[in-house]
Amino acid sequence: TTPEHLLELRDRYEAALAHYRARRWDVAAAGFRDILESHPDDGPARLLLGRCQRFATQVPDSDWDGAWRLTEK
Repeated sequence: TTPEHLLELRDRYEAALAHYRARRWDVAAAGFRDILESHPDDGPARLLLGRCQRFATQVPDSDWDGAWRLTEK
């Protein structure tokens, strides 16, 4: 069975990700920060927190589908 703390982490991540996909950058960022407080090495949370911070000032187009596209090599 999966340890309870990992199930809780999964639920917190899913909630933050739902806010991210709904373009609620501040709420999503707060969720990812919360995850990083207890799991500072969580790479996906760190990555998505950075994207939230970027999108807060560089809002994606209205037809944004949630995908991240690399534009530089």
